[in-house]
Amino acid sequence: MKVGIVMRRREFWGFGFLSILAACRGTVSRAGELCHACQRPVHGATRTVAFHEGKRMTFCCPACAISESKQEGQTVEVLSLTDFDTGKEIPPDSALLVRGSDVNPCAEHAPPGPATDKRPMQVTYDRCAPGLLAFPNRAAAETFARNHGGTILTWKDVRGAAKP
Repeated sequence: MKVGIVMRRREFWGFGFLSILAACRGTVSRAGELCHACQRPVHGATRTVAFHEGKRMTFCCPACAISESKQEGQTVEVLSLTDFDTGKEIPPDSALLVRGSDVNPCAEHAPPGPATDKRPMQVTYDRCAPGLLAFPNRAAAETFARNHGGTILTWKDVRGAAKP
């Protein structure tokens, strides 16, 4: 009987911690939502909704939607971006994006093994790199870029680079 109570407490605290984490940053994916292009989990802080192939589709991040447009040679019309700080939807035309910061929720790197040979890690192509993070105004984008690096761009600048 005591074992069951202890397990329920652990489950309760574990669930509570994850709920708080999700509410604080909006970076946890929606239940089971996967990116149309790369099949990675869609993070709440970088979710991008677009019209592509005659349908409304969800991408894990703006960079992935742009990569899809270039690789497919088709237009991907982005309908909404997500404010990285709050997780709220923002219209692309009013957004500012930070490209190439040290933050990219889509990038997962395997930890390096024992560094006995002192060779550098292999760099490979990733459709979500360099990362593109959206912000609703210049002040938010500048604060983020000051802390994490990157270049601030308008959606018009980014969209111009995305044309197939």
